Amino acid sequence: MKKIPVFQALFIAGLLALSAVSFAAEGTKYFCFKEVDEDDNSTADRLEFRQVVSQVEPDEAEETCFVYWFNETVPSQVRDNMTDAYGYVSGWLGSNMASVVLKSDIAFAGHTESGCTGAPDGFKGKYLELNEGRSISSEDGKRYTISGLCYQSINGNDGIGFVSIIHGSSGGISNVKFSDVYFSLTGDGSHAGIVSLDFEYYSNSIRDIEIEDSYFKADYAGALFGYAKNYSGSIENVAVKNVTVDGNHHAGAVAGYIEGSSSTLENVAVTDGKVEGEINAGGLVGFTDGSIAITKSYYRGSVSSKTRAGGILGYVEGNGSIDINNTFTKGGISGGSVQGASAVGYIIGQTSEAYDNNVTLYNNYHFGEDGVELGVGGEEFYQNGFVWSEGSDKIYANVRNAYGSLTATGPLGYYKNEEYDCSAGCGYVNGSYVDFFAGELGQPLNRHANGIASIVDMESGLLAALLNYNLESSGKDALWISNTENDGGPVFASSSAKPNHLVVVQAQGLSNEQKANLGLVDNYTRFVTDLNSEGYYPKVMASGFSTYTTSDGSLVSGADAKIESIKEAVGSGAILSDNNGYEISLPNEINSYFVGLVVPPSSYDVVYKYCDSQNNCRDFEDVTTTALGFLTPRVDSFVDESDAPLQLVPNVVSYNEGFGLEYVLNYELELLDENGSVINGLASTTPAGMEFWSFQDIAQNIRIAGISDAKTIVLKYSSATYGNYPILAIANPKEFDFEVDIYGLDKNSSMVEMIESSASAEPYDLQLPYGAGIKVSSIGKYWTGYKIKDTYSVTYLYDATKNGCSAPELDSSGVENLFFGTVDALVEKMGECGTVKWTISDLDVNKAEDLVILDSVKKASFIAQKNTAIQSRKNCPLFPITLLLIITCPLI
Repeated sequence: MKKIPVFQALFIAGLLALSAVSFAAEGTKYFCFKEVDEDDNSTADRLEFRQVVSQVEPDEAEETCFVYWFNETVPSQVRDNMTDAYGYVSGWLGSNMASVVLKSDIAFAGHTESGCTGAPDGFKGKYLELNEGRSISSEDGKRYTISGLCYQSINGNDGIGFVSIIHGSSGGISNVKFSDVYFSLTGDGSHAGIVSLDFEYYSNSIRDIEIEDSYFKADYAGALFGYAKNYSGSIENVAVKNVTVDGNHHAGAVAGYIEGSSSTLENVAVTDGKVEGEINAGGLVGFTDGSIAITKSYYRGSVSSKTRAGGILGYVEGNGSIDINNTFTKGGISGGSVQGASAVGYIIGQTSEAYDNNVTLYNNYHFGEDGVELGVGGEEFYQNGFVWSEGSDKIYANVRNAYGSLTATGPLGYYKNEEYDCSAGCGYVNGSYVDFFAGELGQPLNRHANGIASIVDMESGLLAALLNYNLESSGKDALWISNTENDGGPVFASSSAKPNHLVVVQAQGLSNEQKANLGLVDNYTRFVTDLNSEGYYPKVMASGFSTYTTSDGSLVSGADAKIESIKEAVGSGAILSDNNGYEISLPNEINSYFVGLVVPPSSYDVVYKYCDSQNNCRDFEDVTTTALGFLTPRVDSFVDESDAPLQLVPNVVSYNEGFGLEYVLNYELELLDENGSVINGLASTTPAGMEFWSFQDIAQNIRIAGISDAKTIVLKYSSATYGNYPILAIANPKEFDFEVDIYGLDKNSSMVEMIESSASAEPYDLQLPYGAGIKVSSIGKYWTGYKIKDTYSVTYLYDATKNGCSAPELDSSGVENLFFGTVDALVEKMGECGTVKWTISDLDVNKAEDLVILDSVKKASFIAQKNTAIQSRKNCPLFPITLLLIITCPLI
């Protein structure tokens, strides 16, 4: 402990008798410091700071301890000969480029109703200055509390805080909790907050701070910052609870005044706040004159001002960018007016500039017993004709509750609108958006982007789900979850909670009576250019309902039954398809938003045409100049319904009876209506070789394109190219001669031999299209002394290990027919990472019917490529398929 000369000690003893020294029955409070030099280089790495209560003086060999934080009783003429805790730590920070680390809670003397307590452990307004690189924080894994800070002043424009950050791009304060702080300054230009930033430019972050049960009063007042000058940094993970902020000019629960080019607030939470400001008051920030971004933050409490009041931000001056998203306010907001116009908004009280593209406001909501209708108050914001309810591409999804004379804009839900330009073929969408409220069927882009929702809608999980839809549909993570402790209103989901996801189910072609009985609303409208006159006409594309998932990821009660009722109303065999057009059954747990459409089953005729190099197209039956064949059965009609078996678009080949298989043809798709007229609007060219294509695939694309009058599918084959096919490998344990025949179907679906190959004694490879048939037609003995059975086996090998998967044990399974298992069995195996094989055994070389047909392989390949549910269930990427067909001949 610092020693005091005897003559000074006698003098001080007399003064101490008159001062409020805090000696508790258990002992005396000491502020104790310990220098730590971990690398033993004679330079301190940190200063550890703790508070102890002891009846004996701490050991000065271990620590330097003081009773006083600041001892104002020492006369100025003798002060240089002694040091208190404030003087010690200030001097240490001035001479060491290092940090102060808290090792315990620090309790100052606090205050009474009559003012700050004048005890030795009183704060007395002596804050610490943090220069370049200096910081204060709790030790790792702890968050200690500093309590009882008190300072009162009626003099001039002084400022107060626990720390003053002078300048620099590093250092600061983090991971500390403050409690029972009482700062009251009444001078003009004064400022009060935990941190004082009123010197030079500072761009570091202030993070991981808690402030509770405190009071801040000054000209510029805020729990964290009263006045932050030249600040261009971030405020992150700050929690303020039960705090009153009273600002004569600018007041905010977090910051009264932020001056700087750019600042960010993220994960800031204020609970039980009370913010009062004579001129500008904001739930989080009272005033800023620079660019500001606020996200994932909220304010619960009251905000009031005689002039401008905002739920999040009181007043913005200048034309810097404003980005406030994913915030909420709960409580009352009240304010006055500026030049006769109300300057109160549940997001921003007022801006000095008219709305422009620098302003972004979305996914913000307010719930309170007040009459604040607009998210932004004041008339300046609306000078260029901006209408709050209509919003814009950057201002949308801002909602408040109905209260008093503020009635709901309409039912909260999913409402999609788009502008469809038919002046150039009815295929170009000028604008598409989703709002929370239904617009009027008048003009396109007449949005209802922001509005008032009923209390029932606000307190259900629907609002949280809609807010999450805006995030998930743009590739961001869901944030919101309905919370009963917040009266059902959305809060930010914790890592262990499942957010609410939006589920929208729509249908087309229902009558008004059916829609009314099912409780459906018109929620997808297309505004189409009228070619016969100027302007637009609205076309309802779909009607539906909006619901959501609960905390366990399942649909809310009754939603499943309603979906089934819609399918029954649409018709037998109706399909529920996702937003990509795939047929889907909703799983028990839904992990993202879902927008689906119930469509009736559609039937199509299928016509096959062959087009030569001059694009002269003829039906297959009329083609005589080219030998054509199918590799999977021909399909002449197709019904797109929920339980339809997978039907493949057949690969078509040209072949030569002497040479064998020559080409696999590409095709173009053409759709015809019931009158035989060509329908535009669907991409017509498909990948070469048509691998992994089915008639379900075509029907899905028809659904996506919104085409409802297609009756005939025309497949126009041409542009022959030799494809890249899987490999047929023929091998024997010994050297034998044998032949392999490759079969297909001719244009009349009759079996025809396409390739007849003779193998030498060496193994060889042959490219083989999906769907072909294979048979060992004859086997001759090459070496004497061996006899070959008249049976053989064909093995299909699926190998995903070549694409980064670890190889498990080979899984072999026999099958009972001429196919490599059922499609479902193949798909199940193809979802795994590994090598899988299927073997067909005891095939007789003398039986013509023993052909191994590969269309089940193609079906399984198609499903495995398309079915992302398998990929997620197996947690394995679907890689290109490697086929190895091994024909083995047993020996006896």
